Amino acid sequence: MKNKALYCIVLITFIIGCVQRQNKNTTFSAESIPEQIDSIIKNPLDTFAFKGYNYIAQILAGNSLSDTEKYTRITNSSAFELYSERLKEKWSKHHSSTLLEIEKWVNENFEYYDTVFYPFSGPDFNYLSAFFPDAKFTVMIGLEKCGKLPFGDELSIENSEAIFETLEKSIYTNLEYSFFRTKGMRVDLNSYLEGTLPAILMFMALKDFEIINVNPVIITEEGKFCHKDSSIVYSYSVDKDYDPYCEIVYRKKNDTIYRYLYYLSMDLSDNSLDEVLFEKMVKNYFTGKTCFLKAASYLMFRKDFSEIKNIILNNMNCILTGPSGIPYDDFVKNWKLSYYGNYIGPIELFSSYQQNTLKTAYKENKTIPINFKFDYHRTNHSFIVAKRILNP
Repeated sequence: MKNKALYCIVLITFIIGCVQRQNKNTTFSAESIPEQIDSIIKNPLDTFAFKGYNYIAQILAGNSLSDTEKYTRITNSSAFELYSERLKEKWSKHHSSTLLEIEKWVNENFEYYDTVFYPFSGPDFNYLSAFFPDAKFTVMIGLEKCGKLPFGDELSIENSEAIFETLEKSIYTNLEYSFFRTKGMRVDLNSYLEGTLPAILMFMALKDFEIINVNPVIITEEGKFCHKDSSIVYSYSVDKDYDPYCEIVYRKKNDTIYRYLYYLSMDLSDNSLDEVLFEKMVKNYFTGKTCFLKAASYLMFRKDFSEIKNIILNNMNCILTGPSGIPYDDFVKNWKLSYYGNYIGPIELFSSYQQNTLKTAYKENKTIPINFKFDYHRTNHSFIVAKRILNP
């Protein structure tokens, strides 16, 4: 034990919290990832065998565990068995009807993107990873808090059945219609789940990712991510205070490349947004990169969300947006637009956000059909891909 404690102390002195260091296993070129991101995309220095995060993700994904006895009380229960059967059935249907179609579209129409900004995302790692399967660095932003991870204490183990029911309920609309119902999700994620982390980790496990580590982070005055408490980065516990921002380190099974996802619980309205700090963060990590907007509730059509909209338009070189994201009329000159699906207008809930110029654009330009759900419309799904013209 003394040797192990000494080893921990030595490691902590080299912790990655705010240290800029590049691992030799990193395979990115200077052209693909900016310097600031390159300092983050690296293998954790710790090689401990703690698999607590991955175990929890596997359970939430309805997968049994073969290499631990700690959670057999959960995985041997009838509640888990029923949950696993239901989830696998729904996921199989979603995979064949939606994910395979998105994969086909990406292979035929999309380029390689490894750095993605996804505001108004909630816990939607599902569609993020479908459209950007090679993403190595991502920031997701939602109003919902990070919350806690279940099964780290006796109380959540006792309530595992309720946790499964709540998680299944919270992701229903995402699997069926492509979006999360914000109000309903807010209720669900403030009960047994206590935040977005369980849903994100569940989606990661369903997509065959292995979760390596999860840590609370802060945004420094320079607009860079830094671990909130370097002494717990490699602790043998999932019980951490992840709010308001957290970092998830994950990878494809048996892959040597580690991926980083940051989830920020943040109000993006003008009155709440720290515009200076936020823009620094965006400039540090996403200058010339990609923004993904889906089911964004038409918030950026309102005056009180003008700052986040302008930050996106001024910094990104590629924007994939549904009708509810960036207003079509904001893509003025210097943007090349591609049209997918069929736009006929908003659903009744958002009837005040008609975009007649977008309707006209769909009639006058070449459009490419899509065979999967996107944004809010149940029958006529659509989105545009906007690419900045760098040398107009």
